[in-house]
Amino acid sequence: MLAKPSDPARIFVLASSFYTAALERPMLQALIAAGTALPVQCVPYNQLHTFLLDPHSAIPEDTPAKVVLLLRVEDLVRLELVALDYADPSAIKACVNAFRERTEQFLDVLSRMSRLALTLVICPSGRGAYKTDFLGSAI
Repeated sequence: MLAKPSDPARIFVLASSFYTAALERPMLQALIAAGTALPVQCVPYNQLHTFLLDPHSAIPEDTPAKVVLLLRVEDLVRLELVALDYADPSAIKACVNAFRERTEQFLDVLSRMSRLALTLVICPSGRGAYKTDFLGSAI
């Protein structure tokens, strides 16, 4: 959800597990169209863990922020996808179970971060290296 004019946010942070710098300008345009002109900051995907462990690495102290985290499905189950036999239903079920378990673990970790309030969006692979459509509604 984008910030509304009455929101106290002073910065909009876009973080992801994949390259998203190309989204910075469209995100800024969407904020302006919504009547909120917040500065948009992208957290480089190779700095995601640092940002999640220490949000001050990207957000100055005492700066209210709206954070959107885009998480690519394949980043949660990459090892399973590398070895996955798409013809084996039990292997597919194991991958779905691993995806659900890792998602729950990741959300649990995020819920313990009292300083950081964010919106999490789980994205299909898009042009990722692995086929994930078999996950269907598990996402």
